[in-house]
Amino acid sequence: MQIPLLLRSTPSIQNPQRKHVTHGTPEICDLLKTMDLQSRLEANKEIDTENRRRRKQELAHLRDPSKPMPSPRASLITITSEEYEEIRTTPSRLQAFASLLLDPVRKFFAEKDVYEKSLKRLREEPKEDEEERLRKRRVADRLIYKEYDPLAPIRVEIHQVLYEIAHISLIPLPFFANQNLEFIAANSHSLPRKKIKSDKNPQGGHLLDLEALAKTLEIDLCESDKMEGLDFILFTECANNMIAFETERDPDGATGTRAQLFIKHFAFFLNKREAPKWFNHWKPTEFKLRKNQYLVPTGFVSSVYTAEWSKVELKAELAESFPTFDSSIQFPSGPACPPTPSFRAVEEETLHLTASAAAREVTYCPNTSTQSTACFPGHKLSTEHYAHQTVQQRRSAFLGISLVLAATANLLTSARSAEVTTILHLRENVADSLPNLNTAMWFLLPQAPTTKDPTSTA
Repeated sequence: MQIPLLLRSTPSIQNPQRKHVTHGTPEICDLLKTMDLQSRLEANKEIDTENRRRRKQELAHLRDPSKPMPSPRASLITITSEEYEEIRTTPSRLQAFASLLLDPVRKFFAEKDVYEKSLKRLREEPKEDEEERLRKRRVADRLIYKEYDPLAPIRVEIHQVLYEIAHISLIPLPFFANQNLEFIAANSHSLPRKKIKSDKNPQGGHLLDLEALAKTLEIDLCESDKMEGLDFILFTECANNMIAFETERDPDGATGTRAQLFIKHFAFFLNKREAPKWFNHWKPTEFKLRKNQYLVPTGFVSSVYTAEWSKVELKAELAESFPTFDSSIQFPSGPACPPTPSFRAVEEETLHLTASAAAREVTYCPNTSTQSTACFPGHKLSTEHYAHQTVQQRRSAFLGISLVLAATANLLTSARSAEVTTILHLRENVADSLPNLNTAMWFLLPQAPTTKDPTSTA
């Protein structure tokens, strides 16, 4: 650091045409040299005060020439650098002469103190050779062993990048699979990121790019996929990890509102006895309820979840009773009509039920030795009648059954959660009466002309 020369002469003082004030004659200069340090400091203090006054008068004269021109400014008495250094490094002398020091001197003392402290710190720091610096770059953190417990549940680390993006964006459930969480934790340094702005951070920050990461993990983010590409086992795994994730995010821990919402939401479905068997039926409902909670966090409302589960039960039982029933049908709570099974599927199911009913009604008649007559009250239909039915007759039978199924579908569409129990009883009654209904349909069919068996009696 270069030490400034505080006592260097200014160009005006060096000017030979200028009249000297302080150092007027050689005798005055010799007398000033014999003065002690304190006297010279006091004289410099007085000279500096007078010079400040002259500067103000000079400024006033330049603004208004009518005012008198001040006398020339005087130069300071010489004080050597060694004397200033003694004052700076000796606390007692610095305290005694503190009021006599000029502002430039005080500033110089402060800069010199900072400079010397930096030099002292550099001298005290141990100097490392190049080999030692390279060795430190190669050394890793100490490896701390953990005791392995084969009976303990698997706990997967949830990396900080997921907590950061969760404040801004919804994280889909498949990201919480054990395999995906392990991949994120192991490759956190190279995960795709993008600049995202939010209300909390208007400047934006480089956070995790979920869309790019989903392609890497082969996760389909299609909104129409209510199953989210999960089976029951993988869904249970993701649900447990999401519960742990939201519990960590809750400021109140496991007893907080956020943690309790996800705990009760997943427990409602996973604790059902039919949960593994009916997974394909209730998973779309779970997805819908979870999405609604993100949009409008109403919390876990038992009546809403119970009503949705009643619809799931009805849909699952219908799928078991009618194999061709489309299990993806969603029963709405409003007047909108849900999609119905295809015409061909219902026609095949109806013809199958009709043929089964007809086979059950063909029995041995007491007056014949052959199984040739269906013993209906007041009617005799031979097996040839069933074998030679026309396509029009089959479609007539299908039309009758379709009317009954359509009426049942209309009732299911307009039902509310309070009417679910009534609908279940109606479904059971309709299912129990289908054989008789098929029998009645055969009486409505136009009968084919038959020839009387000569061996049979009335």
